[in-house]
Amino acid sequence: MVRFLGERVGFAAADRDPGAACQGSQQLWKTLDGAATWRALPGTCTVPPYSSLDFLSERVGYTSASYGPHGDHSRSPHVIVRATRDGGTSWETRYVGRKGLWLSETTVHFTDARHGWAVSHVGGGGVTFDGLHVSSDGGRTWQSRPIPSPPSAFAGASAWAGDDLNGPLWRTNDRGRTWQMSVAPEAIEPLSFVVAHGKRLVIDTKIGTIESLDGGHTWTTRQPLSPLDQARARGALAFVRPKRDGFGFVALVTRDRGRTWRTFEPSHGRSRWDSGAAAFADPDHGLVLAGPSFSVLGPGLPVYATADSGESWRRLSAPPSFRADTVAIAVGVVLVTDYSNSARLKFGVSVDDGAHWQKVSLVNEGRATWECGVSAPTRKALWVTCSRTPDQVGSTLIFRSDDGGSTWTRLSGAVQFQSRLVAVDANEAWAIGDPSTTGYGVSWQKGDAPLWHTTDGGLRWKAVWPRLAPTARTYAVERELVRG
Repeated sequence: MVRFLGERVGFAAADRDPGAACQGSQQLWKTLDGAATWRALPGTCTVPPYSSLDFLSERVGYTSASYGPHGDHSRSPHVIVRATRDGGTSWETRYVGRKGLWLSETTVHFTDARHGWAVSHVGGGGVTFDGLHVSSDGGRTWQSRPIPSPPSAFAGASAWAGDDLNGPLWRTNDRGRTWQMSVAPEAIEPLSFVVAHGKRLVIDTKIGTIESLDGGHTWTTRQPLSPLDQARARGALAFVRPKRDGFGFVALVTRDRGRTWRTFEPSHGRSRWDSGAAAFADPDHGLVLAGPSFSVLGPGLPVYATADSGESWRRLSAPPSFRADTVAIAVGVVLVTDYSNSARLKFGVSVDDGAHWQKVSLVNEGRATWECGVSAPTRKALWVTCSRTPDQVGSTLIFRSDDGGSTWTRLSGAVQFQSRLVAVDANEAWAIGDPSTTGYGVSWQKGDAPLWHTTDGGLRWKAVWPRLAPTARTYAVERELVRG
């Protein structure tokens, strides 16, 4: 690790001088002749190795010494920040971190004698965590800041982050308190619909939550919506939220249009739900999906119906001769898909809590693997979407019914969609495109788009590219794993 200040003066972190009477494996060296000769700087031996050298001038500089992501974290201290004001002749220890975030590799970057940034990284087992701290007293104390990505360029109160040429660029102008981003539409990768109600769209993406209030023409970033806020925005009478301990789900239902909510959980012999969903047609009648949504389930479905606002429950059964491999619900609708015969795609739809089933079976060309979802904006308008898994190319199959499932019209998506299409009404629907898999990443093919919109019942689809202003605020920021 070498830092030069001009053509002749430079500093380096390297193995300690064998004759140095100090502990540690590294120390600092200095050259005054452009690296022709080097001399060791006394008092700079360190146990944790040097992780950064940062100099404002030939006389004023800062260093950090810390253990890397695979270093020996059992030792103490774990990070040391030092400063010099006389060109390295003497060094003052400004900060010593012994626990928390400082169990990681930390680099420091100072923009003047008082203001500095510390970027930390810890990783292992395929999981990484990054953290940012700022100092306004020369590195003596540090305050944590949230980050969307580790910053790598600094100037005064500003910093920039982004490690992908085609991805978003984040920047802060207030020392990390808030972040803004510049991002191309093709880098906004939608993950799921949160709200699709009238002209309002709220979508979770890889860069955070985005919202449109005019049917997808303009977009802004926003704070994520809680499950309760999502239900209120959709006008839903029920929703599920994770349990407070993080394992499984509980369902909530309202009888007064969202002013109060009642918590309930059907008795189904499982202490935890692997997945959960709730869909109520009115305060009394509803469905809850409680349990596994993908497995060989046998005749009993993980779907429970109530006609008395959750006072009692009845477990639904699969259609006769059907093996329920996947299950999905919407308001008043249950969808069961059977993959037992790879040569055929079979699904069954019930709109009367499993009393009767409308079955659809068609040839499975190429013996593809499918994922199916259902959307029911009204009691009569039903949309079933079946998409191949991402590693298989092909457009999405769409089945639409205008008479509550008695008859079906088979359509095709413009490209391959995610299985969860969201219908606004009988004619309007939104879908998220599935990008093609390329190694460990994804990319949009020519003609594809992140979002697709139809207003004629799925006959024609229009590509929609979400565009954000260059000053869009970033809400999708993370805090460090453990506070220092």
